[in-house]
Amino acid sequence: MTRHRKNHLTFSTTVLLTLTIGSLGMVRCSWDEVQERGYGTMREHQTQRCLDDPSQAPSNCVEQQPYESYQRERSIPPGSPSRVQ
Repeated sequence: MTRHRKNHLTFSTTVLLTLTIGSLGMVRCSWDEVQERGYGTMREHQTQRCLDDPSQAPSNCVEQQPYESYQRERSIPPGSPSRVQ
């Protein structure tokens, strides 16, 4: 076997092993967990952008809606009288 072919097989095996392990890790996460992590990442990004803005007071940046509250608000149909604006 040539050295190039051996390196290609090693690379292919590594990629396949990485994808398999990654897939097994994703199976353990429920869709709700994926959404909550995504929301947390978005909140962290927004907080950092707020903190980087010199016109914003830092105290304004840390007060953000928790995920559970966000989910409850999302479940209320738009235009409903109970929806908080």
